[in-house]
Amino acid sequence: METATRIDNRKGNLFEFGNLQLAEGQRKSFTINCQFAKRARDAGVHVGLCSVPEGQHNFILWASRVLEVANAYNRGDPFAPGCSPAMPHLKTIACLANSRKLSGRCVAGKEISATCQVGAWIRPVSSRPKQELQPNERRYVNATEPQLLDKIEISFEAPVPHEYQVENHLIDPTVRWVKTGTITWHNLDNATDPFNGSLWIDGYSSYNGLNDRIPHAQAQALTSSLKLIETENLIVTVAMEGIRPKSAARAHFSLGGRNYAFGVTDPVAAACYLSHGEGDYVVGVARLCISIGEPYEGYCYKLVAGIITP
Repeated sequence: METATRIDNRKGNLFEFGNLQLAEGQRKSFTINCQFAKRARDAGVHVGLCSVPEGQHNFILWASRVLEVANAYNRGDPFAPGCSPAMPHLKTIACLANSRKLSGRCVAGKEISATCQVGAWIRPVSSRPKQELQPNERRYVNATEPQLLDKIEISFEAPVPHEYQVENHLIDPTVRWVKTGTITWHNLDNATDPFNGSLWIDGYSSYNGLNDRIPHAQAQALTSSLKLIETENLIVTVAMEGIRPKSAARAHFSLGGRNYAFGVTDPVAAACYLSHGEGDYVVGVARLCISIGEPYEGYCYKLVAGIITP
């Protein structure tokens, strides 16, 4: 047996449980748990580690937002009604969008492994009615914004698919996001989504767009709302749009012989082109994160949420 002593002496929100007896084979797990505990503590989350009865897991590490959970564990009643521990559900994504949405942002990316193998789409969302993310929910500990191609470790509470936005996952708002690195253009070589002749449903266009919207009734039957596509002929136009005209950026491109013109909600790219004034700006080869937004006046609009260039 080996004794491990907690050394923080109840600093801040960290609660101590005294000495822990560690048998052979438990040390590696304890080290990993302590690494996670440090990250949780640095984010200002209540953290604790305690033993549970024989036959269960040797130790449970929990990070919760309420003191009652700690009290339940101290009473030896970790599964008391209303006091279930918040079990972290960590995923790492490659950020492919951090776009404007109402007064907040819509972040999206694909799950990515330590060896940069790219997996399924994930859209981190909040519990608000429109699910937008506020600054304190998406920024890193140093208060910077996630950038395209960042690798981000995020703690989620649960998947929350909503109509066609099946990629939505509810974030744990008490845990800060962690940037674990960045990826390159070439890491996405095998990450683009197949084009099957249309971007979901084509044939419906807004006044300034082309194939850029879907009737809400038809969109509800879709099984995805995010795509990463590559085009060779992207042109971003800046022009006056809307009933109350204001300058807007719009992405024009073709895919499989079909033409598209979508509004740009990537704030970094849009600001860059808007700063140059009205005109057509030839980009050429680019990978675009296309997202279907919330319903608006009976339609769901396809948006360029992220522009990635070589």
